[in-house]
Amino acid sequence: MDDNDFCYRCRDINKEVVKLMNKFGWKIKPWLLAVGLVGMAGCEYLPHSAEVDLPKQKIEQVVNQAQPANAAILKAFEQHNFVGIGDYHWNDAFLNYATELVTTEAFSDHVTHIVVEFGNAKYQPVLDEYLAGGEVTQAQLEEVLRGSIYFMAWMPDAYRNFFEAIRTRNATLPEGKKIQVHLAEAPFDWQGLQDEKVWKLAAKNKTDHFYQIAAERMAKQEKALLIFGAFHLVNAPKDYVAKTQDSAWPLATRLEQAFPDSTYLIWPMTEPEVVETFHGVSAPALLDVKQSPIAELRFIDLLPKARYKLAAMDKMDAQVGELFDAFLYLGANQRTTVFPRDVMADRNWVNEMQRRVDLIGGKMQDRFNEIRTLSDEKYGFNDQG
Repeated sequence: MDDNDFCYRCRDINKEVVKLMNKFGWKIKPWLLAVGLVGMAGCEYLPHSAEVDLPKQKIEQVVNQAQPANAAILKAFEQHNFVGIGDYHWNDAFLNYATELVTTEAFSDHVTHIVVEFGNAKYQPVLDEYLAGGEVTQAQLEEVLRGSIYFMAWMPDAYRNFFEAIRTRNATLPEGKKIQVHLAEAPFDWQGLQDEKVWKLAAKNKTDHFYQIAAERMAKQEKALLIFGAFHLVNAPKDYVAKTQDSAWPLATRLEQAFPDSTYLIWPMTEPEVVETFHGVSAPALLDVKQSPIAELRFIDLLPKARYKLAAMDKMDAQVGELFDAFLYLGANQRTTVFPRDVMADRNWVNEMQRRVDLIGGKMQDRFNEIRTLSDEKYGFNDQG
């Protein structure tokens, strides 16, 4: 019996326990209740496939309510200072969509500020010069991404392409309409770094600078598109917010607590089973969840891998409507598991990445070693070049 079979049996057991509880209330024997609760908790942590627990009629309602993404996002800006598009790392589809969005005439007519997670603020002057059409070399532009504390995540071409597309768009725009990109990650210097504690402190406190840069837009009355890893752009459950410090909250939660109703949050729809359920939607589209049958679904059922993040916020059964405002539907999409060829061809950079992850250790080191091995095998590189 595999994990999925086990989970399905757990669910069956849990359903029967719930039926008994409804019938007999707390007169039910404690041991039977315990069996159900243990099964329920353990089952949530096991790998299992996504599912959309909606009848056909409700699915059709969701499909019919879908709105063209560009128009829906611009409409959201009419009522909110921030619209956040969740980035799904190692999946180019959603950043590629964002790139297309921000280079449209309609976008720059309404919004000229973008705050991003990818890139380090130490290189903000370099990026400003580049986006303004200045003489910035490819190597200098790459430092914006390579200098990040999470450099590995920004190696796919989509991030560099994002900057390049905005530079091209800005060349056609008058002053006052040119798009500005604000790097939200606090300045960090990898050169000569020998103590992993320095990196760990920067990683621990990263949301503080995210918030600072975003809040500056509010202070200057500048509407801004936010592009961050999707879990930075959720509303944390109310009970979690009430008992924790703001330093523990996702970026969007901090913004919403400081500036009520300032955010409109968009989650990338990625799981194949969920995407297929709504295949009748014309992509790209927003599926607004607030007035939708989706709102009351458990998020963990649509994205099982979210169980750890939700558990960390003490609400593994959080409903979709509690966490964000809309899904971004792009149709079928998939993650990559290798670095681009040009990244792997730069062996000095590959070795520098190896130095960094060896210093940091842990999951980041394991993940890098896995991707490096797969990439070397794909392109025929080896440690000697």
